Amino acid sequence: MRIVRAVVEWAAVLLVALGATLLLTSAAAYAECAWVLWTAPAKVRPLRWDAHEDYSTQAECEREGSDRRTIFNQEHPNTPITTRCFPDTIDPRSPKARKTRQKESRQNERR
Repeated sequence: MRIVRAVVEWAAVLLVALGATLLLTSAAAYAECAWVLWTAPAKVRPLRWDAHEDYSTQAECEREGSDRRTIFNQEHPNTPITTRCFPDTIDPRSPKARKTRQKESRQNERR
């Protein structure tokens, strides 16, 4: 009876340790998410997105996108571009992402 109880206690300790390890590694993986800067001609519908550099933070990506958009649009006023930053797991050229962007666009128009 003692042996069974000792085995059960060790199994419980191992399960808790395994759970903690999984929790910590998933948090670390989330923190490593990269952000990709995408550009597209603003006057072309549907938007044709092109991927550019990736950045470690969304703020860094947004800042670079704003700078790039400003410079490009000043140099090429007849062909402006739009920029967006997405996590590296999202490809805005996919049909699912396209539906999400359309929904966001409609919400922004209502504001």
